[in-house]
Amino acid sequence: MLGIAGYVVLSHIMQQNLPQHKQWSLFVYSIVCYLVALSLPTLLLICAHVIAMFILAKTQSVYVIWAGVIFQISTLNYTFLMSPILKYFKSDDYYIMVIIVAMASVRSMSFGLEYCKESAQANQKYSFFNYLVYLFYLPTFITGPLMSYEQFYQQYISSPVIHRYSNILKEFFYYIFWAVFLELILHFLYFSAFHNERSVLMSISPMAVGASALCHLYFFQIKYVVIYGLSRTLALVDGVEAPKPPNCIMAMYQYSDMWRYFDRGLHHILMKYIYFPFGGSKHGIIRQLLGAFVCFLYVCYWHGFNRNYCYWAFFNWMGIVFESVVIIVTSTESFNNFMNSLFSRAMQRRLSAFCWTPIYVCLSLSNIVFLAGTRTTYIYFERLILSG
Repeated sequence: MLGIAGYVVLSHIMQQNLPQHKQWSLFVYSIVCYLVALSLPTLLLICAHVIAMFILAKTQSVYVIWAGVIFQISTLNYTFLMSPILKYFKSDDYYIMVIIVAMASVRSMSFGLEYCKESAQANQKYSFFNYLVYLFYLPTFITGPLMSYEQFYQQYISSPVIHRYSNILKEFFYYIFWAVFLELILHFLYFSAFHNERSVLMSISPMAVGASALCHLYFFQIKYVVIYGLSRTLALVDGVEAPKPPNCIMAMYQYSDMWRYFDRGLHHILMKYIYFPFGGSKHGIIRQLLGAFVCFLYVCYWHGFNRNYCYWAFFNWMGIVFESVVIIVTSTESFNNFMNSLFSRAMQRRLSAFCWTPIYVCLSLSNIVFLAGTRTTYIYFERLILSG
């Protein structure tokens, strides 16, 4: 907390008195904080990853950069690639290192792929210092949210816009409220322990099982509201408008909305560097679904590539496939004429809500796979759908 307070004070002082030296001073301050907070093996490994990816970015080859990104993630997914150096990490240090390298991997990918679009003479924008400032930016370094290099460069390096502190404080206290609320909920409600005691889920009523599932989903959302929100508030001090925290999950009943409005930064990066290069929605349904499949494949691999994440990614992709087909069918003129001839606008909205309800249930269950695993999700499915 003292380090964050010092960052805010230093940012304000430099902005008011020496704005031309603000980036250097905040970068040095951030590095000092990392030297104090992180272990030496963690710092050395992160520096090795960062330097290696910058060298690959200089090739301006999309294939070389993607090969580097996949290898980076592979070192986290397969322990035999890390086995020679694992002995230097304590358990807590290792997990922190995994998170930092995973986040740095996405940022390195963004920097490299953006550099591929530029001429080789664009050295000032894609300098090593700007690259380091982007990767080691303190407000979003570990917790996120993710931003593409172009977004970060325009807001922080090229033309920062300073926000009013009254607006920043409003956001700060809003997220502090939810942080305190989350602590109180976890103190009095023990729904998170149900996943370790599945017999409890088998013995309580279907209503309580449904409440437990809903609590898990809300906890997942509010956790990211707090994490992303506080990081966003700190970034606003520098004039960087990081992506907003997730929307309420009860307002998102489609798979596409869940990805678009839950983790906006990750969604933007997936769309920009994977989905659109594969063709997006403007080059036919086949390329659209292929692009979506590769997006989910990357997300699954980035998260850890275990069985639960594979199921979660596959179910989400199937939901996107179903939604895409439904949207194509319902957007045709013949379908709209048929519906208008039988039902009023109000009745069509009721039918739409009725038809989307099973999709919302599937969306909730697929997210529980991510949070609790397949066995616990099957208990929810059995108690709420088959038996309930």
